[in-house]
Amino acid sequence: MGVFGFLSTDDDEALGNYGLLDQIEALKWIQDNIKRFGGDPKHVTIMGTAAAANLVSLHLISPYSEGLFHGAIMSSGNMMSPSAVLLPPYKAVDIATELAEKLGCSTESTKDIVSCLREKTADELVATKVTGPPMMALGAFSPTIDGPGGVIAASPRKMLESNQFIKVPIMVGTTDKWSSSSLKDVKGIEFGLSSDMAETFRKEFAARYPEGPRSSISDLINFEYTDFDRLHDPAAIRDNIIRGTADYYINSGMVYQAAAHAAAGGHVWMYEFHHVSENNPLPRWMGAHKADDQVFLFGPKLIDAEDRYEFDETDEGVHDMMVHFVSSFARTGEPTPDQAAEVKWPQYQGDNQEYLEIRSVKKTDTDNFFKAKKTALWTFYVPKLLYDAAEEGERDHINPFGGAP
Repeated sequence: MGVFGFLSTDDDEALGNYGLLDQIEALKWIQDNIKRFGGDPKHVTIMGTAAAANLVSLHLISPYSEGLFHGAIMSSGNMMSPSAVLLPPYKAVDIATELAEKLGCSTESTKDIVSCLREKTADELVATKVTGPPMMALGAFSPTIDGPGGVIAASPRKMLESNQFIKVPIMVGTTDKWSSSSLKDVKGIEFGLSSDMAETFRKEFAARYPEGPRSSISDLINFEYTDFDRLHDPAAIRDNIIRGTADYYINSGMVYQAAAHAAAGGHVWMYEFHHVSENNPLPRWMGAHKADDQVFLFGPKLIDAEDRYEFDETDEGVHDMMVHFVSSFARTGEPTPDQAAEVKWPQYQGDNQEYLEIRSVKKTDTDNFFKAKKTALWTFYVPKLLYDAAEEGERDHINPFGGAP
């Protein structure tokens, strides 16, 4: 949605969160009209992937969305993702000001900014790129915290911790090597990454954190994502960069949200998608990446034309299984309500944290404690380093995903 969905000046001139408000109006329309199309207004499931999954997740903490849906499916996105909501010290008005400056607008007041931007064409607004915070990988414009009475009253973490979220059944999941496609154009990546390249990547990543704790955070991340049995193996270095990126952007937030939801009595089902087709022309090191789970839900036409392939018999089995999971969840609130089903998917609960590893039908099975240690790294240890380094008055505004001035 970009600038049209989430431009904000942090005041009444442009409150922001228009994309979420539009979705809320669409959900109201569904409640009023879905019966005319043979649907049931009491069985509405919302679903999204990546940025759309972030938005689906945010509806769970918006008071304006309550009662408008009865289940939520989030693939590779969640409210705790660094790209889901703009957090301090970053300000939406600064992003709006940069856009206005690049389009030749006066920035003397927010009224001037908004009045001028309204005179620009849609093409001009879309084509003008603004920097945005480093963690906003999906674009500079994003949902904002608009305070009590707003669409998002407080940070997602605070909303989860204070039990202020809608407790409908949720299905959450991601792919095994979600971020591998971001490296596919790196020269020689099929063999791996050198230690020097990885060090450069880590330094650039750590630069998003305040200078004080930056070195400690960098060392901690380096320790957690080093395979000491394969210290100089380029393939191991590459794979750890892939997994670290996914843990930062997707996995840790997904687990944190799932645990909070389950602890409050909500029903949660979690999965990690591993299946890779034998017909997939992409290199094996990429694994199941990006939205590969959605390919096996909606079919291979989702794949870019140059990488498209036909499903074989095994792929068709995975496709049928994914369709069954999602359709059953939408219909009953459970992905495998049939006790006699070949694959039985247990709920994710605090005591054992079971989740489903989706492979071929015969190899799909459950496991426990998905990314538990890495979730602690990103949601506890990194924030603690930031908290300990901050001045007392700043501690209520810690951004665990970065926030260097």
